[in-house]
Amino acid sequence: MVAVESGSMEPNLNVGDIVFIQSIDRVEIETKYDENYQSFNEYGHIILYKPFGKEEKTPIIHRAMYHVEKGEPMWENGPEAPHNGYITKGDNPITNRHLDQQGSISYNEPIKEEWIIGVAKYRIPYIGHIRLLFN
Repeated sequence: MVAVESGSMEPNLNVGDIVFIQSIDRVEIETKYDENYQSFNEYGHIILYKPFGKEEKTPIIHRAMYHVEKGEPMWENGPEAPHNGYITKGDNPITNRHLDQQGSISYNEPIKEEWIIGVAKYRIPYIGHIRLLFN
């Protein structure tokens, strides 16, 4: 489980929510544009990943928008993907107008499978505020 620390996933996940994570080993990731699986009011899995694969960084919890292969443009007229991976984005339409790969969260780096910790399955609202107080 993780406590949501920012508003980047509002209105679907809120600051202070506790989110239960299913291991990546037990699920095949569906993206928003696959339109096969809905989670937290929208299509696609919400994934928890280590930014740039770094253990010391706080994990990010954002939605998998689509998958790209090495050499494909990461978005329309965008740079080529340096490797296979997922393009991600927070659900908040105000604070997350751009893909993570277009900004500082994962600049020009699709999310590699090995960086993914798991997918969000359930949430308990508000109880995570207690955990955030002790961080």
